[in-house]
Amino acid sequence: MKILLINKFLYPKGGDAISTIETGKLLQDKGHTVFFWGMKNPNNPSLLFDEYFIEEINYEGNLSLKRKLTGVFNLMYSFEAKHKIAQLIKIVKPEVVHLNNFSHQISPSILDVFEDYRIPMVMTMHDYKLVCPSYS
Repeated sequence: MKILLINKFLYPKGGDAISTIETGKLLQDKGHTVFFWGMKNPNNPSLLFDEYFIEEINYEGNLSLKRKLTGVFNLMYSFEAKHKIAQLIKIVKPEVVHLNNFSHQISPSILDVFEDYRIPMVMTMHDYKLVCPSYS
């Protein structure tokens, strides 16, 4: 089975990233074809189709007003993420998408693409940010 694993971070930055990476390894060991998708980062391992990853989004530090406003919009809907995941879907043709942590940097905009292509989705909830935006 061709499986697309999605997480905003694709290097061992935290529990969600480690879980995504290890899940991919286990699925590959079971004979599945696994693809990863998330943000570009110099710490990422060498991954196929990384040219379709979105540019890294960092909300830390002093941000300009323009960057803050862009960030607020991208929290809700990222045209870059939607466009790039659509390009990747046309190439790898996954049979299922396994969503992990995609809030903030990637946004739910990618869900439209999977629905358009009728690709089943499963999600591992590493936190509850999508249902509790205050994150408390």
